[in-house]
Amino acid sequence: MKQEASFPEGAAMTHRWTTIHGKAPAPAIEEEKTGPMTGRIRVLQIEDSKRDAELIVCLLEKDGYTVDSLRVQNAQGVRDALARMPWDVVICDHIMPQFDAPTALGILRESGLDIPFIVVSGAIGEDIAVQMMKSGAHDYLTKNNLARLGAAVTRELRDADTRRERRKAEEALRETVDRLQSALDEKTVLLKEVHHRVKNNLAVVSSLLALKADATGDRKARLALAESQQRVQSIALVHEHLYGTDSLGRINFAEYARELVQGVRSAFAVGDRFIGLDFELEPIELSIELAVPCALILNELLSNAFKYAFADGQTGQIRISFRQPEPGRCELAVEDDGVGLPPGRLGAQNKSLGLRIVRILTNQLNGSIEQKERPGTRIVLRFPIAP
Repeated sequence: MKQEASFPEGAAMTHRWTTIHGKAPAPAIEEEKTGPMTGRIRVLQIEDSKRDAELIVCLLEKDGYTVDSLRVQNAQGVRDALARMPWDVVICDHIMPQFDAPTALGILRESGLDIPFIVVSGAIGEDIAVQMMKSGAHDYLTKNNLARLGAAVTRELRDADTRRERRKAEEALRETVDRLQSALDEKTVLLKEVHHRVKNNLAVVSSLLALKADATGDRKARLALAESQQRVQSIALVHEHLYGTDSLGRINFAEYARELVQGVRSAFAVGDRFIGLDFELEPIELSIELAVPCALILNELLSNAFKYAFADGQTGQIRISFRQPEPGRCELAVEDDGVGLPPGRLGAQNKSLGLRIVRILTNQLNGSIEQKERPGTRIVLRFPIAP
């Protein structure tokens, strides 16, 4: 049996519920679930003809739906209805005496609600129908051919459910990404702090070694302490570069090498000697696992060059190159035009601490080190890197 119940007044008129089979639902959000899976749907009809509105309800009932329907016929009625409760579908006449479907569709779009919007009309041209679809309408039907109304409503309800599920999934994904980004930001801050503290702690160790070197009167002990201090500083510089990068796990070794060379030069170049520097450095990034041993090797080779290559105040040139001759392999070379290193000094029989460190770290890199025969000294380190 058909019943009618009062709906809250709009700006200029009272709208009526037209409800089929039972009591009109109260205008509140907390209502039983409706939709294509339940067989019960809420239909907002924007229609000036009560007879046409009743016909639409009857056709939907014939297709198996239990319909709660409200008929409105002006802009304020549409706004009030959309604000009062959720709707499963909007069925709108194309042209009414005081209102039309394009305006109603605009109100729906302004509300931000995703509700299927189906246009019905006594006569609608193809151009008008296409324009309505482009504007956001989901389907259009003529009033003299409403046989597919039930199928159209079912399809649009299912499509609306699909869109809602997709939005839920996208929102869940965004929340997950936001949580991961937040966790990543926290870990980034933590890693920066770790590198900063490691650098500071190594600076303390370096200062202690410097104090000890100043306090000792033995020249050899003082030199050994100075060399140890420079090794600590070379590692501290790696962490300083890591702290200053966004990746926190890789450094541009070319930039690092330039800074390290200047530090070693200041530590070991004495008097008025001029020792020129020549760089050929490709901007290759190394992970911390490769950067630290490579840095220590470079420190040892540079220290030997500054200390021993230019005796008796001799001037000269030191050349440092770092390149990737082929994918997956790096080459670090230190060359000077000084007195030259005797052949075979890189062999295992050499008991020099610095060269022993070089051999140990080369093995750690799974690399090889080679002394080139030429005037002066050229030592080349080759090691693999991840492509």
